[in-house]
Amino acid sequence: MNHKFALAICFFFVSVAGLAAQTVTSPPATKLETKNVVFGATKRFDHTRFSIDLPSTWKVMDKSNADETIFTIMDETENAVLVLHVWQPERILGSEDETVLLKNFLSGTMNTFKNTKIGGPRTDKDGRIAIDFTWDQEQDGKLYPMVGDSFVTQRGDVAALLFFAIPKEQFESHKDEASKMISSFSLK
Repeated sequence: MNHKFALAICFFFVSVAGLAAQTVTSPPATKLETKNVVFGATKRFDHTRFSIDLPSTWKVMDKSNADETIFTIMDETENAVLVLHVWQPERILGSEDETVLLKNFLSGTMNTFKNTKIGGPRTDKDGRIAIDFTWDQEQDGKLYPMVGDSFVTQRGDVAALLFFAIPKEQFESHKDEASKMISSFSLK
């Protein structure tokens, strides 16, 4: 895995500028400090190396190169992001390797952001190694709490890292939709 994936994550953090302190209501009784993330109807996204069900209105940006498949996928407001990184590691990764890979990636990527907290490794319901994290995203002099989850999985000699983030104030209302989207990911 090279540093181009880290650049895709950095692109996300730069684009989180979409957080703009615009008050939006969803549902009408709930005032949000961040623009509302919309999941909506999904469509199957098929790639030669993977497939996933994505909200049909989300933007898909291909940042792949000859060795790695890297997609950054964002909702219309650019407040939620899913980054998919698929590559062929030099050897088959064991669960300990996957945990170290995920910890190192998060430590290296998140260490420059305010109030970053990285959780401990766990195995998710789909059998993937997962680590959650939080940080405060600064925008126009204000801090917006963010929450994310990262996953690593492998099938044969192909590995994938998934990285999802959303404003903390919207996590509870969208966690089922996010979980469904992430669970739909499969390597080919």
